[in-house]
Amino acid sequence: MKKGLAIVAALMVGTGIFAQERIVPLVKIQGGENFSDATAKQALSEEHGGASNVSVKVDFSGDSSIGAYNPKLKNWKDAKTLQIKAFNPAQDIKEFVLVVVPKDLKGRKRYEGRSDNKFILKPGDNTVKLDVQGFTSNDGQLFDLSDIVQFYICAGEKNKDAQIFFQSFDLIF
Repeated sequence: MKKGLAIVAALMVGTGIFAQERIVPLVKIQGGENFSDATAKQALSEEHGGASNVSVKVDFSGDSSIGAYNPKLKNWKDAKTLQIKAFNPAQDIKEFVLVVVPKDLKGRKRYEGRSDNKFILKPGDNTVKLDVQGFTSNDGQLFDLSDIVQFYICAGEKNKDAQIFFQSFDLIF
């Protein structure tokens, strides 16, 4: 009987049933870090901090954005998900675009070689999960996740005056 349980446990470990997700913050909001590349007004806040009690309050205006140029973590090729936790205090849905730029554009123009990924934030608390392995360049080609040089979020025309409280911004491996 014990041998049978050991085999079952080994199979569960081998198939990842016991595997733990590894969460790596792209922006360490809980550690008091803001987005390093921002044209939007941002400030650390205790409002709508979620489980960590801290957020980055961002006031988007016009074509402003938040993100990181030359991020600390450049290699995203083994990541499964980019998870954004945020609070939208507005009464309407806000649409955003996460732009991810690889180092090697493979001879393409910047817009064609980058990956634009739309997501929405409904009123209240949100957990957005974007499939990193599903990112493709804007011209539909394979996207190189091994050397990311920039990522940023922009609100676009519809939401250019949005206020959002970002609670976490993590890659999940």
